[in-house]
Amino acid sequence: MCGIVGIFGFNGKPINNLNSRIKKMTAMLRHRGPDQEGIFVSKDNLCAIGNTRLSITDPNCKLKLPLLSNNKNFILTFNGEIYNYNLLRKSLSYKGCKFKTKTDTEVLLEGLVLEDKKFLDKLDGMWAFGFYDISRKKLILSRDLLGERHLFYCVVNGQIIFASEPQPIIYYLKSENISVDIDDNSVICSMFFYACEPGKTLIKNIKRLFPGRNIVCEINKEPREYLYKKLHPEKWFDFFLKSPSEKKIFETFNEILSETVNLRTPLDVPYISSLSGGIDSAIVALYNSNFGKKKIDTLFLDSFGNIYNSEDDHKKLTEKAAARITSSKLKTSHHEFQFDHKESPKILLDLSKNCFDCMFEAGFIMTRQLAMEMKKKNKKVIFMSDGLDELLGYADDYQSWEQNKYFNSNNLKLSASRLFSTSRFTRSILRKLGMNKFIIEHPKKNDFYFSPIHSLGNSDFVSMIIDQKNHKDLVFSYGTIDNIYDDIIKHLNFSQKMALSYCNKSLPDWFNLRSDKGFFGTSVECRLIFQDPKLVEFLISAPDKMRFSNKKAKIFARNIVKNFISEDVSLRKKYGQPMAQTKNLPEWEKELNIKDTIANSDIFNILPFKKGAKEKIINPKYGFNKYKWILYCITRTMNNLKLN
Repeated sequence: MCGIVGIFGFNGKPINNLNSRIKKMTAMLRHRGPDQEGIFVSKDNLCAIGNTRLSITDPNCKLKLPLLSNNKNFILTFNGEIYNYNLLRKSLSYKGCKFKTKTDTEVLLEGLVLEDKKFLDKLDGMWAFGFYDISRKKLILSRDLLGERHLFYCVVNGQIIFASEPQPIIYYLKSENISVDIDDNSVICSMFFYACEPGKTLIKNIKRLFPGRNIVCEINKEPREYLYKKLHPEKWFDFFLKSPSEKKIFETFNEILSETVNLRTPLDVPYISSLSGGIDSAIVALYNSNFGKKKIDTLFLDSFGNIYNSEDDHKKLTEKAAARITSSKLKTSHHEFQFDHKESPKILLDLSKNCFDCMFEAGFIMTRQLAMEMKKKNKKVIFMSDGLDELLGYADDYQSWEQNKYFNSNNLKLSASRLFSTSRFTRSILRKLGMNKFIIEHPKKNDFYFSPIHSLGNSDFVSMIIDQKNHKDLVFSYGTIDNIYDDIIKHLNFSQKMALSYCNKSLPDWFNLRSDKGFFGTSVECRLIFQDPKLVEFLISAPDKMRFSNKKAKIFARNIVKNFISEDVSLRKKYGQPMAQTKNLPEWEKELNIKDTIANSDIFNILPFKKGAKEKIINPKYGFNKYKWILYCITRTMNNLKLN
């Protein structure tokens, strides 16, 4: 985990106070990389670049940041990890490259110098970087294929400003007396998905680079964004068309994931594997420990407390018990700690005023508390399991899949449901009758669409507080597929499309942002083995039987846990993060002053809300309690914007 930041005047005009500005902007990212930092300012005052470092590879090496190439003509600011850097280092050495360090950063730099953008095709890793050609005055920005790392940018007045987080960009815009305004569409989109549109932020003119994209900036040319890489699940079409046995499928999965874990295991710093008690984290621990043959540390956060309400729930296998079973089976050095409910309001209060990136989901405090515990244990890297749910299906996705399957087998009922679903009135009647299965939320849309797990409200509900004419196509920001995949989408079934949609949009711009926001404040790096593109392409192509059966999701993953860990653990229901439970947030409402903050806010006069929206949101009878946290964050972030 590092911080990158930069300014480039592609209009050819020198930038005033460049040195002092880049120093200030770099310092704002010190929490991302406390081990080292440095700046570069070009002699012509056209470009300035900053970098903070969390040292993971060759941690004792003191780099001069940002890193300058051997030929002194290129500069790199880098956030991420190149996992196959040792292999690439050998290849580049054969071609004459000389290395001064053992870092992946130097391998990336010299590879780009030698092979330019073609070198990206050889990388196995996660990254956001800025690569500047000093003599040609050319800047390349890049973000990895699954969007594990983030790169925010703004193009204004002939300059491009970029950073790992929006705050340094906001500082620069204000220093230039450029207005910084809230984006109405981002607010509306958040009412649907807890997030703004992919590629956007809460601020109008600050964007986020799409995953798998580069931006090229040259003198006297407008910056251009282009796709350098996309996922290719079609590689596995022939494999699955042959109806391989479950044994053959597992052997292939095992081969890919074993290599993935080997490459992603840090060689120079201690690490830990998060073990929540769920299926996904159990598989992470299984492979990190090489099926129990390797001693590893695992970490359990006891966050559920009294979440089990009914007598039947108390009889079920708890998260803690499941984690202990997995740890015992794999012989891990297991650590447990209790979620600090007293600390939570302090974390939420601080982060609620910095939601410029449009991450509003309060569950990120789980990762923040994991990170804080990591620091106590002097660990720099944690393995998390984000990605497998999205690839093999959430329990809630089962309903979407089942509905699609039902309608595909009965065209008459599909036509009738489309007819009844065209009216808001008839949709409300069907909901009251408990006939949600027959509701098609957007009956006029013929393209693929489903409601992803982070969906917050449907169009009918949001229309009570925001005029529907302002929705535009924002309701389709997630749960859809980018047109870059038009060439293969016709070959995918519904569950495969859901997986591709998650990997194309929700993982890069929601889940990975939540993870980043949770860990960056305490300088901990999160590694996500299920987001290796090779594994992602394999699992997107997986048939339905690997995802759904008998009202359960993640069948393939459950079978792995059943065969190698415990049948009891494999059958556990996913409870989800307790922060998402409606019973938890009210405990903190008074301390955070949520209701009064919203009641006294002027956002309802500034942003596109209907008259009377505030009263509906504050009054519990209308059912808008789930929007309180988002609107509280928007209010506090807007106030912060005015103060700074």
